[in-house]
Amino acid sequence: MKRSDETDRKATVGKRAAEFLVDSSDLLDTVKRTVEQHYRVVAEPNSDHAMHYLDTFDWRLYRSSWILYATHNKSGQKLVLETREGGMLQSIVVAELPLFAQDLPAGRLHEAIGDLIEPRRLLAHAHMRVGEQTLRVLNADEKTVVRLVLQTRALRTSARENTDTLLPAVVRVVPVKGYVEEHHMLSAFLENEFGLSAVPQCAFVSAMQSAGLTPGGYKSKVTISLRPQMRADDAVRAIHQSLLDIILANADGVRHNLDPEFLHDFRVAIRATRSALRQIKGVFPDNEAKHFSNEFKWLGAATGSVRDLDVFLLKMEAFRAELPTDMRNDLGPLEKYLHVHHDKEHHHLVDTLDSRRYRALMDDWSTFLGNPAPVETGTCHGAAQPVVELASDRIWRTYRRVWRRARKIDEETPAEALHALRIECKKLRYLLEFFSSLYPRDEMRALIQPLKQLQTTLGNFNDREVQQLNLRRIANEMYQERLASADSLLAMGRLMDHLQQEQLEELKRIHTRFATFSQPDNREQYRRTFKRSVEEAH
Repeated sequence: MKRSDETDRKATVGKRAAEFLVDSSDLLDTVKRTVEQHYRVVAEPNSDHAMHYLDTFDWRLYRSSWILYATHNKSGQKLVLETREGGMLQSIVVAELPLFAQDLPAGRLHEAIGDLIEPRRLLAHAHMRVGEQTLRVLNADEKTVVRLVLQTRALRTSARENTDTLLPAVVRVVPVKGYVEEHHMLSAFLENEFGLSAVPQCAFVSAMQSAGLTPGGYKSKVTISLRPQMRADDAVRAIHQSLLDIILANADGVRHNLDPEFLHDFRVAIRATRSALRQIKGVFPDNEAKHFSNEFKWLGAATGSVRDLDVFLLKMEAFRAELPTDMRNDLGPLEKYLHVHHDKEHHHLVDTLDSRRYRALMDDWSTFLGNPAPVETGTCHGAAQPVVELASDRIWRTYRRVWRRARKIDEETPAEALHALRIECKKLRYLLEFFSSLYPRDEMRALIQPLKQLQTTLGNFNDREVQQLNLRRIANEMYQERLASADSLLAMGRLMDHLQQEQLEELKRIHTRFATFSQPDNREQYRRTFKRSVEEAH
C-alpha cells in the first residue's frame, strides 16, 4: 500500500500510552510506592529485554512519522510499528529481524511501510536495554483498567560500541480498551502528585534526544544556507564540504554492499562535486580545480559498472512482468549472470575504496576545503565576489545553453544529442540546488520542478538506450560462453524490443516536458531572477 494519509493513519492506530520521563531511579521507586498506596494493583514480575530501533539509512520511516522496533527477550522477539507520537499500528512475533521490504511479515505492517522502504535495507540505528515492571491497576470487580509500566533504559547507538548511555527512566500509562477515563485519571494523578509532564513523542525519539542524537539527520542533497554577500570561495567550499560529507557518509555502505542506494547517493555526490569544479570557475586555483576534477572523474568511473548492474537487478521483476507468463522463468540465467558479475565488479570497487589513491583524494580534498580562502590573485579572480553574483551568472549562462540545445529537438534528433542535453540539464539542476538558499524558496521550487521533469524524461530515454546496449552485449557474452539457452536468448530479445518501445514513448514525452519547461512564464522567471541579478551587479 502507498503511504496512507494522516486521517487513515489515525483511524488505524491504537490510542497511545501517556509517557513521562523520570530523572532518577529513586523517583521511579517513589512513583511505584505511591501508586500502590492509592490504587489496587497487581505487580507483574520484573523483566529485561532488548529493543532494536530499525530504519533505513536515510530515515524513511522516521521522516514519514513511523517508528519500527524489535523487542527481544528469553521468550522470543516481536516487531512493533508505531507512529512517532506513540500510537501502535501492529505488534507481531517474528523468527528473524527483517532486512528488506520482502522480509516484512504480511499484514498491516507490510502494507504500511513495504513500498516506503524499498529498496533500502533496514538498519539498527540504536539498541536499548530496558528493565521493566508492569503494575496492573484493578477496579472493584478485579478487572484490569489501566497498566502502569516502569522502565529503566540504557542506549547504545552502535553494536560496535562497548558503553551504554543511561537515559531518564520512563513511566508509561498504557490504556486498556473500554477504560479511557481510568487512563486519564491515572495520568492526571501522576502529573499532579509528582509534577510530571507527558512527553509528546514515543520512547525512541525521547531516547535519541536524551543521548544527543538527531533522527533524520542524514541528507542526500546539499541543504546549506548561504548568505548573498558571502565570498564566493567560502560559499563554494561550503557546498563542496556538504557533498564530501555525503560521500563519506555512504562509503561504508558502498563497501559492504548494504543496499543499492548507498552507491546511488555516493555516485551522485561525486558527479555533483565534479560538476561544481568544472562549472564554478575563478574561485579556486585552476591547477587545483583541474587536479581534483580529474580525480573525481576517476572515482566516478570506478562506480559505473556496479551501478549499471544494480539498476538491472532492481528492474528484474518489472522485466519479467513485461514478458508472457511462459517466458518469465527464461530470464533466470540472465539474473544469475548479473549477480555473478555484480559480485566481481563490486570487488573491484572495494579495491578502489581501499586504494592509496582513494585515501589520498579524500584526505587532500578535505584538507583543501578546510584551508583559509586565498587572496584574490591569479586564476582566483572571482573568489572575493559576492556569491549571489557568481550564482546568478552561472545559472543564467547554463540555462541559455539548455534552452539553445532543447529548441533543436525533433523526432530525428539522435540519442547522442539527447544525452548531451541531459547532461546540460543536470548541470543546471545542480546549480539551482547548490544556490537555492540565495533566492525565494517558492520561485526556486517553481523553476526546479519543470526542469526536474525534463531531466527525468531525458534520463529515462538514456537509461533505455544504455540498457539495450548492455543487454545486447550480455546476450552475446552469454551465447559465446554457453550460459544461455535459446529460450533465454529469445526472452532477452523480447526484452530489448520492450525497452526500445519504452524509449520511443519517452522521446514523445521529451517534447511535452520541454514545452512545459519553455513556457513564457518560466523563461521570464529565469530572466527576472538571474539575468537581472547579473545586470544589476554590473
